[in-house]
Amino acid sequence: RSFQFRKSLMQEHFNEDFLESDKYPYATFDGKVTSDVDLTQKGSHSVTVEGQLSIHGVTNNCRETGTLTVDDKGIGISSDFKVKLVDYKITIPKILFNNIAEVVTVSVHAKYLPHK
Repeated sequence: RSFQFRKSLMQEHFNEDFLESDKYPYATFDGKVTSDVDLTQKGSHSVTVEGQLSIHGVTNNCRETGTLTVDDKGIGISSDFKVKLVDYKITIPKILFNNIAEVVTVSVHAKYLPHK
């Protein structure tokens, strides 16, 4: 249910009708950064992430690029995953097919903070 859209009605329909969020409440990514990164160097680093993305009860291998940021507050990572709906058995009714993208962008932003 945490997928967010610019238009609330689109978000509601996507979560309830297409993603079936009540039946499949979680989307997960289990993966790792495969690029060599020196975490002692502050700044932004281009990285590649690889792993398994699970959405709508379907799991697929994926590989995407992202940005890993190191600063005094911790480590952050962000990436945009291109998700082809048919690969996750998400069907769009023909009447709405022209209004819904076949490939959606899932943006992920995470911050890892030091334990205090």
